[in-house]
Amino acid sequence: MKIPSDTALMALYGRSIYNSIRMANPDAIWTMQGWTLGYQRNEWGNGIFQALTRDIPQDKFYLLDMATDYNCCFWHNSFNWDFYNAFGGQPWAWSVIPNMGGKTVFTGNLDHYANGRMQAFQSANRGRLAGYGMAPEGLENNELIYELLCDGGYLSDTTEIDIEQWLENYILCRFGTNQHTLVQLYKNLYRSAYAHFRDHPQFGWQVRNNIIGHGVTGLDTSFYQNAEQLSQFICQSPEFYYSLDTDARKLFLADYIEVAALYISGKIEYINKQISLYNDAEQKNLALRKLDSLSAIMLGLDSILSLHPLHRLDRWEYDMAYAHAAPEQAHRNAKNARRLVSIWYGNHRADEPVNDYSCRLWSGLIRDYYLPRLQGTWMHRITGSPFDQIAFENAFVSAAPTKPSTTIEHTPNPSRIEHTLLLIHQLMQRSQQAAKPF
Repeated sequence: MKIPSDTALMALYGRSIYNSIRMANPDAIWTMQGWTLGYQRNEWGNGIFQALTRDIPQDKFYLLDMATDYNCCFWHNSFNWDFYNAFGGQPWAWSVIPNMGGKTVFTGNLDHYANGRMQAFQSANRGRLAGYGMAPEGLENNELIYELLCDGGYLSDTTEIDIEQWLENYILCRFGTNQHTLVQLYKNLYRSAYAHFRDHPQFGWQVRNNIIGHGVTGLDTSFYQNAEQLSQFICQSPEFYYSLDTDARKLFLADYIEVAALYISGKIEYINKQISLYNDAEQKNLALRKLDSLSAIMLGLDSILSLHPLHRLDRWEYDMAYAHAAPEQAHRNAKNARRLVSIWYGNHRADEPVNDYSCRLWSGLIRDYYLPRLQGTWMHRITGSPFDQIAFENAFVSAAPTKPSTTIEHTPNPSRIEHTLLLIHQLMQRSQQAAKPF
């Protein structure tokens, strides 16, 4: 939004907003999200923010400084409490936004999430720091980050977290063991995916406007090597899985599926690149063969994700649409649930600035949205067959089921768990091989 540059006008806005709140409830506190203060820093300077709040009584305004990770790791524009001189003495909360849209790619900056709070605690502009929190756009992803942030809320102003030691404790609490391969995996994640904060982590094939390009992730060579080592270990030592207690097995399988899904998704980008190279070289038959490989890999990925307790479109639709809604509202809710995890916008058009905003690696979503859209796009480019991406995306939303799924709970049969673990290992190997040129 455009911020007025007139301090007198901003002060009037501040008084008007506060007075309208006070008339409704004299005890109310105006709570403001502080995202704009960092994102539009150039418009809030020169006393504009202070003007907005200067006539509001103390303790009747509360600022959520909600994007300190963006200040530190993405915008690189200093912290708001310093720039705005302790927010004019009004109470405020330190916070972060570790996720945009509920994306499932691992991302973040563990150093900041562990100890960034201390930069506020120790600042001369700490002012009336009164809260601590996080404001992710969608939970049920990157669980490690949320555990770390919550732990930080229980520590004193001067207590730092040793991340490597914290990771060992996290693994022990989660799985009941500090098995070496697991420790190495998570410490590698700290040095790769969780060392680089990404604004919108995604794979290219998840975004219509970048459908054959490379996405933006922090997954480097060491991540892929570590994922292969974990998969090899589980394949060769399935007894490790059975050494875990019942709850730890569920957590381990979910984490293993997530790591495998990221690994395979990265390989899909390389398969896409091979298709593009063959098509550009007029080697249409080779491009079509690679497309067949890509289709098989993505269907396999959808299948293993169906065993995850959370990363499933059917569960999302059930919870959003059918668990509590009246029948006449349920189908509308289901379509909106699909809209949020696919096109995002309401009246969908080709020129919208944001599309595919949520970018979730979910079963059902890969099978019914990402894969057929990718297939249609490639067939149009390779053979010239007609394909309207916008029409397909709108049709996906409209095709939301009118009745809930009867298979919401997807759990692997205990007697077939070794087969499931082997299938994950084999799919990772197939994706690695398919990403290579013929």
